[in-house]
Amino acid sequence: MSSWASYCERGHAEHVNPLETPVKSFRVDTLWDKEAHVWCGHSDAIPVTTEAATADDLVERVSLIAPEVLEMNGLVHGGEKIRLVFQGEHSEERVVTAE
Repeated sequence: MSSWASYCERGHAEHVNPLETPVKSFRVDTLWDKEAHVWCGHSDAIPVTTEAATADDLVERVSLIAPEVLEMNGLVHGGEKIRLVFQGEHSEERVVTAE
């Protein structure tokens, strides 16, 4: 089982349901750093900048830390669902819930 599937099974995230409208969406720009050999993710809106060895690991890492950072900055409240839109060299959408 992939790490993302395991993360979803623990109830922290879910695949995007087009019928469900999360309260807020946040874009995360992604790119592959050829020199460092890592995937980088950055968002001014969250705010977060991080890196990981694979694109899947980057998505999981941002999905774990974004809800907490957003809540600490007063941008979301506990239990509120948010959409993370990963765009760039790796594109994906995920819905996560603030703790």
